[in-house]
Order: sequence, then C-alpha cells, then structure tokens
Amino acid sequence: MASMLPPRDSMLYDGWLLRFTRGVSRNPNSVWPLYPGSDPIEDRVRFCEQQYADRGLACSFRLTKGDDQDAIADILSQRGYVVHNPNQVLTRTISESDGDVDSVNMDTWLETLNRIDPEMTDEAIEMKRGPLSRITLPAWYGLLSHGDEPCTYGRAVRKGSLFQLAELWTSPTLRNRGLGTRLIHGLLRIGLEAGATTAFMPVSVTNEGAWRLYSRLGFEEAYAFRYMIRPA
Repeated sequence: MASMLPPRDSMLYDGWLLRFTRGVSRNPNSVWPLYPGSDPIEDRVRFCEQQYADRGLACSFRLTKGDDQDAIADILSQRGYVVHNPNQVLTRTISESDGDVDSVNMDTWLETLNRIDPEMTDEAIEMKRGPLSRITLPAWYGLLSHGDEPCTYGRAVRKGSLFQLAELWTSPTLRNRGLGTRLIHGLLRIGLEAGATTAFMPVSVTNEGAWRLYSRLGFEEAYAFRYMIRPA
C-alpha cells in the first residue's frame, strides 16, 4: 500500500518507514513500523517525533497486529497517543465485472471533486494533488453521472495483480440508488482489463453504510490497521 500513495519524502530508520507529507491524509504522513529493529522502542519513537517536528509536521503511527505492534502501541499510549480512525482492509477476487465508469485524467478528476463535493475546498484539492501526482503505478480516476452531472467518484491504482480502490464518494442526496455499486463495478472492470486479480480497499470500522455495500459486493476482511496520534 505504501507505494500506492507516495509521500513527498521518506526515510527508513531501524525497521520503521517514516513518510512525510503536508496535508490531512495520514497514509503518506505517518510512521509505518515494518519489522522489529535493534534500538529500544522508546528511542525510536523519540527519533520519529523529532524528525516530524523538524519538518513542522504532526507525528502519527500506522499500526497493524502483532506482538511488536502491540508493544509499540503500549509505548505510544504511555506518551499520550490515542487510537485514531481504525480501519479494516477488505479484499475480493476480480473474476468478472460488467460495470462502466468514465475514466478521466487526474486534473479533470480533481476539478470535478472541487465542484461537486463540498468538503473538497481549493486547499484540500491542492493538498491532495501532491501525493496523487507522485503515483508512478498505473492509476485511474473514475466519475459517474446522474443525468448530466457527475455525482459519484473514486480512483484506483494497480500494482501487479493487486488493484486498490480508494476515495469512493457519492453525493449524499443520491445515495442508496445503486450509484456506488455501479462505480465499484466500473472500476473493477478497469482492473480486470488491466490484468489485476484481487481488489482491496481500506474502510473505517465506523462507516456502517460502506460496510453494508462492500459486503454485498463480495468484499471480505483481510487485516486491520489503525493510526495512533497525539492530540494537540
């Protein structure tokens, strides 16, 4: 997943990947403990905190499951960190899909988001543009319209046989009309034609509507991750 949304800068330190990017997304701006290192956890945490502070960024950690990850979480809790936005990664096999979606370039996609999604302000769009522009893997930006106006969007990235779906959104006034299903089927068809065999996506454990939709479409839980942040 790390290469599917590249950070502005990164460094590897004693088994931990530090990803630095300005903006609100935790994915390209967090510490990813990849494997056990040699230095004490407390020393590595302090090192990370200083690296982010030197860059004027908040330090957060992306943790999965495992004894070493639980030990990191214990240390972070002692230092005032709290769990933020726990997620499950869902997967499904791409065997067939008969959907259709308009595939546009990144700039057109971002301009459309800016126009139809109230949360996508000019500032939010510019923060999003940086990580997306650094993606070197095959990527697609999908739009779906209701009438003559786009109302549903999402994007996808392929790495080998893996096909990540991300940033799936439908206008609140048009939800529960099957538009999200059409969008996902359309993106899955793109992935199938591109040679991908497994689709996956992260979804917040609190997003009940998304869980119901993705379950109906055959997605199943693969693994969990959560971020830990220190409140301001």
